[in-house]
Amino acid sequence: YNLFDYSVIILCNVRNLPFGYEGELEKFIMLGGSLLITLGDQIDAKFYNEKLGNILPVYLKALHQNTNGDTSSLFFVEPSKHPALKIFEGQTLEEMKSIRFSSLYTTEPREDSDFTTPMIFENKFPALIESTVGKGKVFLFVSSIDRDWNNFSIQPTFLPWVQRWVKY
Repeated sequence: YNLFDYSVIILCNVRNLPFGYEGELEKFIMLGGSLLITLGDQIDAKFYNEKLGNILPVYLKALHQNTNGDTSSLFFVEPSKHPALKIFEGQTLEEMKSIRFSSLYTTEPREDSDFTTPMIFENKFPALIESTVGKGKVFLFVSSIDRDWNNFSIQPTFLPWVQRWVKY
């Protein structure tokens, strides 16, 4: 299959990539493609840190797991001017504030990296990291997009959220 048949590639809880595939992915992004990476219990942080360094502006540092009652991993949500997020306001934002994350990866910026964090958690950890690589974009969501690590995927805001990022 040819990556250039697509405008967006989404890696959901992917442990690692076939040998040399990270070079193909980097080429795809450099020439204008977009990549959305979501994490989960299957990923190999060492692989991401070592092999995707030309793509990811951060290192995956540690798996942060919340105990019952810990509210530090709720979205910190406020109206945003970001093109993918500006549609979310009022009641929708209130609904997003109640999404509970039990697990997420903490990150550490790579030297000389340039990125933004359009979404963060209450504890100020990045939730979504956005960077430009060549002509393309890379997005890293530090939790899963299934029910293993959060209840986001069963919320009414989930599908519009995914659609907005893919469209952006």
